[in-house]
Amino acid sequence: MWTNLHLDTTALYLLITTLVIFTIIAPKLLFWNDGGLTTGIINAWGDLGWHMSNITMFAEPHENILDNPILAGERLTYPFLSNFFSALLLISGARLDTTVVLPALILIPTLLLLLYSFTRDLTDNSRAGIIALLLFLLGGATLGWLRVFSDWNASLKPFLEFIIRLPKDYSGVGVDTNGFNFLNPTTSLLLPQRPFIFGLPLALSILILLSSHHPSTRPNRFLLAGLLAGILPLFHAHTVIALIPPILILAAVSRAKVWFRFFIPAVLLGTPAVIYYLTGSQSPGSFMRWDPGWVVTGNFLWYWFKNTGLFFPLIFLGLYLTAPPKLKYFSLAGLFLFILAHLWLFAPWAWDNFKIIIYWYIFSLPLVSWVIVILYQHYRRRLIRLLII
Repeated sequence: MWTNLHLDTTALYLLITTLVIFTIIAPKLLFWNDGGLTTGIINAWGDLGWHMSNITMFAEPHENILDNPILAGERLTYPFLSNFFSALLLISGARLDTTVVLPALILIPTLLLLLYSFTRDLTDNSRAGIIALLLFLLGGATLGWLRVFSDWNASLKPFLEFIIRLPKDYSGVGVDTNGFNFLNPTTSLLLPQRPFIFGLPLALSILILLSSHHPSTRPNRFLLAGLLAGILPLFHAHTVIALIPPILILAAVSRAKVWFRFFIPAVLLGTPAVIYYLTGSQSPGSFMRWDPGWVVTGNFLWYWFKNTGLFFPLIFLGLYLTAPPKLKYFSLAGLFLFILAHLWLFAPWAWDNFKIIIYWYIFSLPLVSWVIVILYQHYRRRLIRLLII
C-alpha cells in the first residue's frame, strides 16, 4: 500500500511551519503566573475554568455526575472525551497546564494539515489547499478592520505603537455592537473550544476517506470512516450535525454499493451517544429550538457582506462555473447548514450556533479556493493578480 503513496513536500512544509507557530501560541492557552493558572487567549477565559474542574474530576478516584452550569440542577450532557484524554495525561504525571496545551499543540497543526489535504484532494491543486488554509487561519469579520484607521486617528499615537497594542479585536467578537460577529476560527474555536480540536480532525478524516479515489484507500475506507463517525459524538456533538448533509449528498450521488460499510458501524457505535444526548438537559427552550435570525442585526445581506466580504459572491461564482462536482456538493451542504443555523438553535446560548456556521465556511473553502486559483490563472495582468491576492 505504501508504495502507491508519494510525499507531498508542500504538506510537509506546512506541517513543520504550523508546528513551529503553535509551539509558540499553544503555551499561551494555559500557563502558570504568580503562583496561579492564567490564559493569554481571551475567548478561553470563561471556558477553561470549567474544563480544568472537569479534567481533575476525571483524575480523582470517585464518581461525580456534573450539574449543567447553565441550567442549574440538571444533569450535564457533554462530549467528555476531550477532557478525559487530558485527565489521562494528568494521571500519567503531566502538569495541569500541559494537559491542556499538549492536545492543542498536536491537534491544531494536524487539523490544519487535514484541511489542506481535504482541499487539495477535491481540487487536485496544492495552491488551492494553501489558499483554503490561509482563509481559515486569517478568517474573521472582513470589514471590521476598516475601523482601525478611525481609531488610530483618534488615538493620536504612532501607527506602529497603535498596531502593537490594538484597543479591541477588529476580527470580530460575539458581542460587537456594530455586528462584526464572524470570529476568527483560531482564537474563537481552535484554542478555547477543546472538543472542537478533536471533532474537526475527525470530521476531515471522515470526509477525506469518503471522497477519496486513491487505490490504497478503496478496500476499507468506508469501514474506517464509519468507525470514526461512530465515536465522533463523544468528542463533539455539533460536528455530528454538520457532517450529516455532506455525507447524505455523497451517498445519494455515489453509485458505490459499499456505503453499508460506513452506515452500519456509524449507527451501531453512534446510537448510544445520541441517546445519551437526547436524555440530557431538555428544559423547554434550552436546546434545539426554533429561533429564526440567529444573532443577525439589521439588513441580512449587509450583515453578512461586512462579515465575509466577497466570500458569498465567490461561492455563487463557483456554483455557476464548471467546477468539479464534489466541490459543489460540499458547498451546497455548507449552504444548507448556513440556512439551518439561522432557523434553529442547537445550544442554550445562541452564539454556539457559530459551531455549525463555521462548517458552512469550511465546506465552502475548497470551492472558493478553486475559484481564486482559476481567476489567478485566467487573468495575466499584474494589477488584477495583485487584487486577487
